[in-house]
Amino acid sequence: HYPSLFLASDMAEATDFRVETAISADVPAWVTVCGQLAPLISILVFLAPIPTMQQIKREKTVGGKPLLPYSSMIANCLICVVYGFLKSEPKIMAPNSIGLLLGTYYFTAFRRHVSMDAANLPGTASQHWNGLVIFITFILLVATTLTKDLAVEFMGKLGILICMIMFASPLSTMKVVI
Repeated sequence: HYPSLFLASDMAEATDFRVETAISADVPAWVTVCGQLAPLISILVFLAPIPTMQQIKREKTVGGKPLLPYSSMIANCLICVVYGFLKSEPKIMAPNSIGLLLGTYYFTAFRRHVSMDAANLPGTASQHWNGLVIFITFILLVATTLTKDLAVEFMGKLGILICMIMFASPLSTMKVVI
């Protein structure tokens, strides 16, 4: 009986290898390259606010700039870190951990130079802080209380929504620009 069991498992492994090889053979090279570059490119995107932070520190004011891009960066990166952790995906976890640290730095630098009663962020700095504390608590509760599969699905869908907010948040300055 044992030899046939080993043979069956060997065949299953060989079949899995052939399936993976067939799938990877069907993927265009540019898709593979993009997949490899995505973590690096996302880190570059998270570095984009550095000139703005330098300007804020130099001028010691945020002017009419919004806080929303940095708040949403923290929220988005936290979701992606938790999602990557739940899925055991370092290519998601690692760059978003860097984004979470950078977002926290940007948020902190911004708050140092904004009037606490400024209401053009949109909202106030205190509202952003309170919102982030509630959001972080909620995400950690979801990740630790739901089943892994349900938490992964929820984090994935919420992550898409927060990502759209993050990339749309610079539009909150449109009324200032126009």
